[in-house]
Amino acid sequence: MASTIGQQRAKVGDHPTVEAYNLPVAAATKILQGTLVALALSGTNDGYLVPAAAASIDQRVLGVAAEDVDNSAGAAGAKSCRVLVGVFPFAMGGTTNALTNRHIGKPCYASDDVTVNRLPSTNRPYAGIVRGISGSQVLVEVGTTTEDPNIQDVLLLADADYSSAGQYTIMAIKSDGDAVQASAAGQQCIGVLQNAPTTGAVAVVRTFGRSLCYASASINPGVALATTNVGTTKAAAVTTCDASGASATALCTGSFVLGTAITAGSAAALHLIHINPQGAIPGAAA
Repeated sequence: MASTIGQQRAKVGDHPTVEAYNLPVAAATKILQGTLVALALSGTNDGYLVPAAAASIDQRVLGVAAEDVDNSAGAAGAKSCRVLVGVFPFAMGGTTNALTNRHIGKPCYASDDVTVNRLPSTNRPYAGIVRGISGSQVLVEVGTTTEDPNIQDVLLLADADYSSAGQYTIMAIKSDGDAVQASAAGQQCIGVLQNAPTTGAVAVVRTFGRSLCYASASINPGVALATTNVGTTKAAAVTTCDASGASATALCTGSFVLGTAITAGSAAALHLIHINPQGAIPGAAA
């Protein structure tokens, strides 16, 4: 059962507890101290903090609320909540398919904001990794955010409204730390936007691993990729140099490589890529 009052949730043993985020809270939402909180990844709350809940697979559980925040009468982002990551005890959901010591090191899923289960049935969002069992409580490492260890995402504030166009496009970081869609062909970028946030909401940017992304033209699998000036993929340009030395300011030009095409791409269509940002492609093998 979801919590109705805030609660102190003590950290476990020597596991460190870190205040990882201070994130904007969704409109008409109340968050209680010590409960599991998640980032909504769809709908009007996309990019805002909400209580973790079952039947909400479009959530990314981030950690535990460090404080009570009542934004019941506020607009999205009117208030923020500090979020802790670490190992915390939570109630075990039910006796059927119960978590036991043999599930230590494996994932568990949020039934509500204070309860975890072994199975993701009824679209429970991923909560974290089981680190121990203590009676009827499960010790959970929260803050790992995804089940796949081969994926890395970062959370940044969106510089603009990407709710209608922007998801699965290539992003860079502004000097103020916000996420912004790529605006120059071949520029240095950090990854691909996974959600559709409005301005000031949280942008989930995949910085390593597999992701969908919009292509700008026909692209074959295995091609090194760069961004266009609108955040779609293109074949990265091989570095060329001015051997004559006529240019004192632009001796070499080429694309920053974002990653590699896994499946074929076509104009304005999604294709699968592997994100692994790196430098420019050399003009000749060495």
